[in-house]
Amino acid sequence: MQALDQIKLADEVGFDIVWAVEHHFLTEYAHSSAPEIFLEVLGMDQFITFQQMGRVPHERIMESIQLYGDEAIPHFKAKAAQTEEQAASGG
Repeated sequence: MQALDQIKLADEVGFDIVWAVEHHFLTEYAHSSAPEIFLEVLGMDQFITFQQMGRVPHERIMESIQLYGDEAIPHFKAKAAQTEEQAASGG
């Protein structure tokens, strides 16, 4: 079963929360370098992140956090504002 099918089934049986992983540079499992795009396809407008970095050099960790703040967070803020505007206008 693919991830989209699993999430649709979870929604049908009453789950309110799903988990999407983000992994880079792996060769054997769980490839998803952009879970925010995946979640947007599902119509989700918010997410919680947990980052476990292992032995990644500090400067790479800081670059990742900066990119997240510069790219992902503004995207979701814009989507949230759009949703609020649609709700306020009755749309």
